[in-house]
Amino acid sequence: MKNKKWNEIWVVSAVCLLVGLMISILYNSNQQEQAADNRDLWEIRMSLIEEQQKQQQLYKEIEENERLLLQYVEQSEQEQINSLKESIELLEIKAGLTEKKGPGIIITLEPVFVDNEEESVSYPELNAELLQYLINDLNNYGATDIAIGEQRLTNFSPIRNVNGRVYVNNDPLPDLPLSINVLALDHEKLHNHLMLSEINTYFALERVSLTIDIQNEVTVAPYPHSIQMDGVDLADIKDGEQ
Repeated sequence: MKNKKWNEIWVVSAVCLLVGLMISILYNSNQQEQAADNRDLWEIRMSLIEEQQKQQQLYKEIEENERLLLQYVEQSEQEQINSLKESIELLEIKAGLTEKKGPGIIITLEPVFVDNEEESVSYPELNAELLQYLINDLNNYGATDIAIGEQRLTNFSPIRNVNGRVYVNNDPLPDLPLSINVLALDHEKLHNHLMLSEINTYFALERVSLTIDIQNEVTVAPYPHSIQMDGVDLADIKDGEQ
């Protein structure tokens, strides 16, 4: 009886995590939509339509997860365990906890050195604002999964400057050169956009060059840390299913 009660708790926790993740993604989409945008009116309208479609899909997924929660309560103990395992696997994929492969692009950031440059000039470095601008641009043009070096980005990933270094997921990024692996819905469209984007000029001003390669298969590393929501850790749920 006690084990059954705990299994029900793990089931409810897993589904709540899924719903929370969907709401977080929806909130993030709303925040991005409100950001300042200097693109022409047609591009803004198209982006708005895409964001609305994404939100509608997220609403459907939230409703589906709520429906699953009701089903879990009516299932047998073994059925609950099987459903819990499936929910955890789905949660891991959506949260970026698993390695993912697919068509995409690889962006290589490299330092630029100018001939006759004074020795006192510092080594070219990234800054968090410019890196965040690049990530926002990738998301706006169909990127689905992004890893900066070994740091997988999620909706909870902070990018910030700390004592002159850029931190992602609270871990410092290595010095340049650095690769950014990106999966996309239309990787050719994303590649073409970046080749013509002003982002290249912005990085050049910081003495950093962008090399953008299109690939049929790109590997995106998993998120390096566990994700906690409202005091519940995904690892705890995994332990509870045993």
